[in-house]
Amino acid sequence: MTMSTFTVGLSEAKANLNKIANLVNETGQSVTVFKRNRPYITISPAQETPNEETLEAMQQSEAMRNDPRTKIYRSAEELFSELGI
Repeated sequence: MTMSTFTVGLSEAKANLNKIANLVNETGQSVTVFKRNRPYITISPAQETPNEETLEAMQQSEAMRNDPRTKIYRSAEELFSELGI
């Protein structure tokens, strides 16, 4: 059985990220996002069992959350402002 491929333009992906994430999660199928008529990124379902790299990132994230020196940003805008973006 072949699965259909979902594709979407970058503007549509930005506007509908939550819907796309739900689609990927519910169907288990990836969505390819195109930018200027070329594949740009692929949004895929998370693996049921995290690989070693993901486990390490999760451990680092937890360690940062528990470190009182870690700055907590309340919004993406606050983070981007701090980074000068």
